[in-house]
Amino acid sequence: MNFRRPPRFTLIELVVVLTVIALSTALGVSALRGESDSRTLESFSLNLEAYFARVRYRATEEGCTWDVYLDAETRTFSACRRMTAAENESRTLNAEDPPPVLKWNYPEKITLTGVENRGEPTVETIEKKVSIVEQRRQDEEMANADYVPVGERMFCFYADGFTGGTHLLEVECGALTRKYEVSTLTGRLIEVKEEFPR
Repeated sequence: MNFRRPPRFTLIELVVVLTVIALSTALGVSALRGESDSRTLESFSLNLEAYFARVRYRATEEGCTWDVYLDAETRTFSACRRMTAAENESRTLNAEDPPPVLKWNYPEKITLTGVENRGEPTVETIEKKVSIVEQRRQDEEMANADYVPVGERMFCFYADGFTGGTHLLEVECGALTRKYEVSTLTGRLIEVKEEFPR
């Protein structure tokens, strides 16, 4: 009679099998739990940077200024080409459609706050001191008032590739908070580190 011996496993084979089971369980649990706050924040910053790059490309390609608006209620960034008063008048007379709007929605876990940058050059007039930039902004807002997106204007991407407007974003996701500055030269996000007194 020929009896077959039951198969034997070496210690290394058992360790490998247990390691595979432990890894697959860990991956399954993390997938069920969802994305962590730090990963959501990182993903948000990369996607926002990609969105800004798209808007900046359109501004430089078309040779005109694009404005980016933030609507916190709908969690939407909207960008549109800024028209001059003459362009808007021509468009109205010829019954043309307004330029397209580029939109991007950010995740519900993210809370955004924009901090406005001040210190613009001023010019003396007889009536009052008026900011040159503010006067130009008011003229353009009147020309673009009928088609600009809902929300607050946050950034401007100019035809030469520079960025203007609000340059500081405070981003919250769960317990994590980060501050980003938008580079005036490249339009990329730069994390602002808090400096503590020594």
